[in-house]
Order: sequence, then structure tokens, then C-alpha cells
Amino acid sequence: MEGDPEPAELVRAHVSAFNERDLGRLLDGLSLEVVWHTGADTIVGRAEVGALMAAAFEGLTPSLEIGSVVAGDAAAAVEMVERYRYEGVEEVAVIAAFFAFDGPLIKRVKVYREGSADP
Repeated sequence: MEGDPEPAELVRAHVSAFNERDLGRLLDGLSLEVVWHTGADTIVGRAEVGALMAAAFEGLTPSLEIGSVVAGDAAAAVEMVERYRYEGVEEVAVIAAFFAFDGPLIKRVKVYREGSADP
């Protein structure tokens, strides 16, 4: 749609909400039928992704740092570094994430991590 924010801007807003652990703002950026792929898991729907994020915020306290973004009309590929704590140890993972948008909303995400997607 004309006037919608650019995909790179939408990714930055999503990562900002994630890093601030602002679940409401994070979910507002997702379509109701969002499909989220991470590791071997596929999560469908805004509420289910919200549950995944809430558990991660509580258990892992993750943060993301964007390295680079390549974006088109309705998609973006993003290189990131994720930092989180698991069993008291700080972990670092390199991530490639691919976002597809429906207007200003994220409709699909595929996350690839260096090594395992599981902590």
C-alpha cells in the first residue's frame, strides 16, 4: 500500500520492540495469521508468536543487533547477532532472518541460526 513504511524500517521497529521487550508493540507489527519459522518449529498466529516471545523474554532475556538489511518492496533479509542467557551463561548466535510483509504487517518470518536454533 502506498504510504506504508519501508520493509527495512518495519524490521528496525520490530527489533526495537523486541529489545525493549514491548510485547504489545511487537505483536502490533504482526498479521493475525503470521507464520513464524525458527529451527524445526513453525508457529502460526499472532497469539502463538506472542506466547513464544513472552517465554523467551522471561527465560532467555534475548537482545538483537542488526548487522545489515537488504529489502525489497514487501520483503527483507536481515543479518543479526542475538545475545541471550541460558542457564546463567551468555550465549551469542549469528542469525539470518527473512521477513515477508503484507502492507505494514509482518506476515512470515524464517529464522536461521548459526548452529542450533535451540539454546
